[in-house]
Parts: sequence; C-alpha cells; structure tokens
Amino acid sequence: MKPEVLFSGLVSESLDPGESSSFKILFREDLSLKELLDLTEEGYSVVKTPHIGNFYPNNLAIAKTGIHMIVYDRNIGCVDRNFHPHTVIMNGLMHPVTSSERLMTHAYVCQDVEISTLKDGERAADGHLLALKKVFPKGRFTFYTDYVSQNKEISLLILKIVSEQKVLPEKFRWVRRVDSEGFVSTVSPPVRWEDVSRVGIFGLDNEKEGFLIPNFFNVLLCGIIEVMNSGKEEIYHLSGPDMVRYIGSMSHGLSECLSILASKKSYFPRRLLFNLVPAAGMRFATRSSKRKTLDDLISAYMAILDHRNRKGDFMKLLDPSVRKSYGHFFKDAEQKLRRDLYEAMTACPEVFYDIYQGDYISQHDVLHEGLYVPKWSLENKIGFINGVFNAMKGLQRR
Repeated sequence: MKPEVLFSGLVSESLDPGESSSFKILFREDLSLKELLDLTEEGYSVVKTPHIGNFYPNNLAIAKTGIHMIVYDRNIGCVDRNFHPHTVIMNGLMHPVTSSERLMTHAYVCQDVEISTLKDGERAADGHLLALKKVFPKGRFTFYTDYVSQNKEISLLILKIVSEQKVLPEKFRWVRRVDSEGFVSTVSPPVRWEDVSRVGIFGLDNEKEGFLIPNFFNVLLCGIIEVMNSGKEEIYHLSGPDMVRYIGSMSHGLSECLSILASKKSYFPRRLLFNLVPAAGMRFATRSSKRKTLDDLISAYMAILDHRNRKGDFMKLLDPSVRKSYGHFFKDAEQKLRRDLYEAMTACPEVFYDIYQGDYISQHDVLHEGLYVPKWSLENKIGFINGVFNAMKGLQRR
C-alpha cells in the first residue's frame, strides 16, 4: 500500500532539499506495529499521544510494544468521553473517583476503588499512570506536562515567535486558562502574547495556573521537538479516533508556522514529514485469560479470507461462461464460515467496545493478569487490521 498524502503543507509536496518550508502530513496505513518498532531502533521518533485515564485495548496494545506514549494530562472528565479520566473502569463499569470538572493535572482522588492503584488523597492522573507502569514495566510513558517542561526553553521560544506573528485563526489561539484549583475558563479573543506571558503558561512558566497551550500548538510542539531530538526530518505519530478528523484544519497553519520559525532561527527545521498512522482499529488485544477467544476470532476471519482466495483461484480457471453455475457449490461453506465468525465475535466482545460508553477493559482490569497481544496484531499492516475490524463491525450490524 502506497503512502497517501492526506494533507500537504504551504509550498512543497516533498522533502527535497531545494524546496521551501513545509509541515507535510502523510496518511500511513502501510506500516505494522513491528515495522514501527524497527523504525525506533533506527533512531526515528515514533510516538502516540493518548489522554490520561482509562486506556482501552488499542492503547494498551501499543503501550505494551514500548512505543513512547506522551500521555496528555490536560483533559477534563466531563469532556473526555474516550478515556473517562475521573473514573476507574473495571469489568466494564465506571467507578467515579474524582471531580469530573477539574483538569486532570489538578484532580485528586476523593474515593478510592478497591484493588485499584488510585488511592484517596492522591492525584488521579498518577494513579492511572501507576497502573500502566505496573502492567508494562518496560513501557515508555511521559505526561505531556512533563514533556513540555523537559523541553521548556525551545517550547517557550516556539510559542513566543508564532504567537507574536498573529497568523493563526482565532480557533487556534490562546483562549483557555486554568486556575490553581483546576477549573478551566474561556477567555474572549484576541489575546495578545503580552497577556499570555504576563499571566504565564501552565506547566511551562507557571506550575499552578495560567494559559493552557492550544491543541494546535501541541501538535506543532510535538512535531518540532521530536524532529530536533531525533535529528531526522521524518517522524511517526500513531493517531486515535479524533486526530485524523481534526488535523486537516491545522495543515496550512502548521506549515506557515514552521516557515516563520525557520526564518527566525536557523536551528529550526525547514521541513517536517509527519507520518500519521491511524491506529484506532487496532483493537485486537485482551486479558491474558481470554487469549484463546481472541486467537479463535482472528482464525475465524482468516479462514474466510483463505476461502475467498481459494474460490477466486478456482473461478479463474473456469471459462467465464460457466463461472456463475459453480457459485452454489461454495454457498454452504461460506454460510458456515460466517456463522463461525459470528460465534467467535460473540465469544470475544472485548474487541467491540464503545469508548464513549466506557465498557472496555482498561489497565485496571489487566493489572493482575496481564495483557495478551497476538503476533498477528504486531505483524500485519495497520490498514489491513483496520479493514478486518471494520468488516467484523459490518457483520455485527446485519
């Protein structure tokens, strides 16, 4: 599968040395998790940016590989319908443990859950992350607040230069502030850089409160920092269900900002290739105790593919005038294969969770028995795996 240009930057359509600045975004389904791990060994930046809270199987599987998870900790429980960070999800049920109104950097547990890692009086974000670290002791996890703090000097410079240029639409500008209690308010634009610097940026030059870095800048910062730290113009970013939808509206602005930065400081990259890997369909992971049901599910689907291939090869050998008359010979076998797949899907509901409902297994479920990720999930291309999941969902709707 050839990489597809999803969104391109201001000027260039490639990263040829003679071309102008660009922040080019490529849609990449032609890679497997194993190939992405190989890229990390070659020094490329490969990251995923899930939110703090309850990791669903997609994020659990990727975390288990050791791919760097930059965990966004500026989410709010009542808003974040994917990770439900103000709760602990166990056995498909959500148990509230902290305020749903406070930013997770400021949210403390007021009701712990038995046998979970979230304890009364402690920060909820730390409890969620502790469970992940216990499940995946070799995993790589960094809170986003720590990430920008570790790159404080370059982050502040990027934000200052771009904000002073006033080139971005209002929806990408500084409009949100958090107070010392963790409550977020919206500020009417336009907000000048002088206003931002006077109040401070939470997590950079103000540890308790201040302006929150807009999501546009989160993407810009992560892209530039990863390029500068890796020394390579090409980076890889695994995306959940939301980023694929919103990054298109940022494309032009990202290239414009990169061009401005490169014109101001020579050490900023002039070109950046942002490989976006849409991994939301990579759900094929489960509790270790359910290993067989997941293997059976995958086998049932692969049996259908094998049957289709063999049927296709047979039909090609026939004269076109008689092919239709042979179709009924395969009907019984095809019906049985579909029944087998449906039964396997019923036996393995963990794959078909609804993140909005919070009915998935989380790190708190697998804390004591581990997570099973089949080799099939690691070795197949993300595009193929996404297609398998979509095909199964289609069967469910029939």
